[in-house]
Amino acid sequence: MIKGATVHFTDRQVLIPLIEKNIDLNCKIVEQEQEDNDIDEKAPILANQFKCFEYLWGEPNEIVENTEYDFVIGCDCIYESKDMWMPLSKALHEQLARSKNIILAHELRSQKDFSFWPHIQETFEVERVPTELLDEFWRCEAIRIFYLTFKSN
Repeated sequence: MIKGATVHFTDRQVLIPLIEKNIDLNCKIVEQEQEDNDIDEKAPILANQFKCFEYLWGEPNEIVENTEYDFVIGCDCIYESKDMWMPLSKALHEQLARSKNIILAHELRSQKDFSFWPHIQETFEVERVPTELLDEFWRCEAIRIFYLTFKSN
């Protein structure tokens, strides 16, 4: 749990209820672990700490446009279709004004997924987090995490 952080979760509207359910379940797990471990200084789990809303990549969104983010984290958002990753690329470019730290987690499902990276490398330096630095439980060659920073030419 990120103490004191405000966290925004975005996706298509149809998936927002699932994200909200996942947040609720994870908060309950954290609260239970704190009780089970008799932790004196419990991390507060604040409902208003998390906000879920629809954000369609590259389309105007008042919340996204008016928020500065310490980190932008994308998970499972790279698909083999150029029609899908072109809007993602646009959204990442738009985030440059509000966040310099972008992390993408990706599970390689198709060789076509690789076509995203040359395009994104036109604007960003892309560094793959070495597999040995990932949590051992989740370590797998198909699961890849990348850190993106803006290229300063």
